[in-house]
Amino acid sequence: MFEEIIPAPKKPQKLPIVLSPEEVMQFLRAVASTKHRVILTTCYAAGLRISEALALSLPQLTASAWSCASSKARGKKIAT
Repeated sequence: MFEEIIPAPKKPQKLPIVLSPEEVMQFLRAVASTKHRVILTTCYAAGLRISEALALSLPQLTASAWSCASSKARGKKIAT
């Protein structure tokens, strides 16, 4: 009966864990393969989700513009 009159408070959302720049560098240095390190660095720098990173192709990466066009991004946005 009271639930209909007074709504229950919302549960607080948990904030994601954010790594410090030093922790990110430590993580990337721990990756032995240069190829994998470049992939992870690109994903981190562009803020890509795993599905977006998997859908990337070479023409979508443009070093001159420092941008990465992803067709899988939410709202069809371009990650820069």
